[in-house]
Amino acid sequence: MPTISANAVGLRSRLADVPGVVAYEPTVFEVISEEVLNRLSSVVMRAGEEAKQGRLTAAVRIFAEFVGNDDEVAALDAAGSFETMGSNVPTDLM
Repeated sequence: MPTISANAVGLRSRLADVPGVVAYEPTVFEVISEEVLNRLSSVVMRAGEEAKQGRLTAAVRIFAEFVGNDDEVAALDAAGSFETMGSNVPTDLM
C-alpha cells in the first residue's frame, strides 16, 4: 500500500494547478517518542540554519530526508520539487 507522502508526490505531479501538498498530523506530538522529537528538533534547527544562509533548497532536502524514505526523496528530487518548495521555507519556519 502506498504511503501518504508517496500519494502526495503522485498527486502533485498530476495537478499542474496545485502549488503543493502537505500532510498535516496534529496528533503526532501526542504520540511521538522523545528520541524522535529530539531528532525532529535537530532537523528543524539544521534546516533553519540552511535557510538563514539562503540555501532554501538544502533546507527542504534536510526535512524531506527526515520524513521521507529514499524512494520518496528521489521522486521529489527528480521532479524538481526541492527547488519549487524552497520558496516556502521561510513561512514554514515561522
